[in-house]
Amino acid sequence: MFTFSESGTAWQAEWTLFYWAWWISWSPFVGMFIARISRGRTIREFVAGVLFAPVGASAVWFTVFGGTALRQLLAGDAGSLADAPPENALFVLMNSLPVPGGLATVFAAIAILVVVLFFATSSDSGSLVVDILTNGGDPHPVWQQRLFWAVIEGAVAAVLLYAGSATGEDPLSALQTAALASGLPFCVVLLVMCYSLVKALRQDTIFADARDAGARRRQSSPAVAAE
Repeated sequence: MFTFSESGTAWQAEWTLFYWAWWISWSPFVGMFIARISRGRTIREFVAGVLFAPVGASAVWFTVFGGTALRQLLAGDAGSLADAPPENALFVLMNSLPVPGGLATVFAAIAILVVVLFFATSSDSGSLVVDILTNGGDPHPVWQQRLFWAVIEGAVAAVLLYAGSATGEDPLSALQTAALASGLPFCVVLLVMCYSLVKALRQDTIFADARDAGARRRQSSPAVAAE
């Protein structure tokens, strides 16, 4: 759909690349945070909780809201939705649904609450990981230092948004540039981490086999001694 116009093609290219670098730049923080709260879980449980659950929730979200918006656009009855800016498109879509006005307001309030919780939990996990790293790996740093890093992260984001708007362009332009600049070096780090993970899993398999073999020998020793 977005390749039918020059502006749509630019949007698709910029935001696809932006999200690629965005999640790569977030991976060290999110990875350490999830690993910390997933201690004691098996790899199967970890993959199911981290990969399948968010993907399933995202698929439902995009299918319901994205499918509804596309249907209205293709049917030609989108009205103001076609001209709505990205930050208002969700609320315009909810107002166009065949539901009472009060219910649409409730949906809009829930959407705002979800966005606020997303940013709050993201900032909380990011500040926690930065606090742990700057505190020598202590998993239980003091809350004052954690609050300091949360305020610093918010200040940096606000400065980047202001810098983007000061240039007369999209306010997110500076934030996108920073994410792209930090995402590329982390590609190399992620490749090294993938290799380290495979190596650690192989070593764990070897240790597990050796442990099982030792346990079998210990179990068979009393039987041999009795004979």
